[in-house]
Amino acid sequence: MKKALIWIVVFLGWIPAPAFAESTLTLPQAFELARKNNIAFQAVQREAESVEGDLIQAGLIPNPTLELEQKSTPFPGFQEGERGLFLSQELELGGKRSARVSVAQKALEAAQFKVAEIARQLRQKVRVSFYEAWVAQERMKVLEEISASQKLFLDLSKARVKLGDIPGVEVKLVSAEYLRIQQKLEGARKDVQTALADLAQLLALPLDEKPALQAPDKGPADFPDLSGLLSQAFQNRPDLRAQEMNVQKALAQVRLEKALAIPNLTVGAGTVLDKLLIHGEDVSPPGAISEINDSDRLYQIRFSFPLPLFDRNQGNILKSERLYESEILKEQDLRRAIQTEVMTAWQKVAANLKIQERFQKELLPVVKENLHIIEKAYRLGGQSVLAVIQAERTLFETQLDYLDNLRQLEGSIALLESAAGIELP
Repeated sequence: MKKALIWIVVFLGWIPAPAFAESTLTLPQAFELARKNNIAFQAVQREAESVEGDLIQAGLIPNPTLELEQKSTPFPGFQEGERGLFLSQELELGGKRSARVSVAQKALEAAQFKVAEIARQLRQKVRVSFYEAWVAQERMKVLEEISASQKLFLDLSKARVKLGDIPGVEVKLVSAEYLRIQQKLEGARKDVQTALADLAQLLALPLDEKPALQAPDKGPADFPDLSGLLSQAFQNRPDLRAQEMNVQKALAQVRLEKALAIPNLTVGAGTVLDKLLIHGEDVSPPGAISEINDSDRLYQIRFSFPLPLFDRNQGNILKSERLYESEILKEQDLRRAIQTEVMTAWQKVAANLKIQERFQKELLPVVKENLHIIEKAYRLGGQSVLAVIQAERTLFETQLDYLDNLRQLEGSIALLESAAGIELP
């Protein structure tokens, strides 16, 4: 019997890894699924593609105008009529067409950067949601291991009670601790389901699909320095690039409004056939003149140019200039906000990395060694069951704190990645 107890103690804390699901999902796969399946992202892509129509329309010239005119003036004894055909073309002056094209081109580039901005935000959401679900799964695994360990410890305590090594009250203490862990395990399983459902919704996966998440293997953290991150942010952030395009678009709009102050010239050409018919017998006195059938063809050239005496587009020019100034201020404000975002995210990553290092090098090894020593002393009768429970609880809470900090670290990395507009491991 004692050999059996020793065998149990040797394997205390060991359990097989639980089989969670058949499918496995990695972080790069999650990114790809989000870009492929996320409906909101697809809607923004279609919206950006629609702006290409504005660019096509901006490059078109006005259509020519064709006029057909018919006049007839019948009187007793004679008939006069005119038939005219005119073709006119409006000529845009002042560079209106090129200005329109410039506005539309900048709008298209801004729309494309907007798509990249939505992709940046989506990537951050996916990374945060992925690690929320992954940490939830890891917490559940830790609790399952602790639950199995507590079950073995409970069985060991019951066996020792039968041998008379410990009083029965210690079994009740171990049993109470085991039930407490079971409750936490149930809560952890619900957290996993919730986190996976949130991730599935973000990736547009079936809600009943619960993949096992595989976190990437990471080496030592090697992030660019703060100045390098700021430089990359100002170069790569799509929202900043979009705002820069908005500034250029606003400037192009000012030029367009000034061009619209110059009237267009309309040039036309046509021909008029003037026909006169007089019947001699219908003239009084009859026969005074013979019948007349005469026609003349006239050719005309027309020029039309509105005089800009009153309306010179002053209001729209002023409006466009103020909007241009507003876009410049928005860009300046965004640059300051980006700088703050990068610095804040960098500080969070640095702080969480230090905490992770402390967990890995100091806290976890110490509490594991402490539990090992107390368990050994308990088997030799040198420690009470309360000491073992407390040591196991300390290890359990330290492991969960470690995972919670890992979740915070990944959240801060996602924030830094998004703030700098780059991809981090």
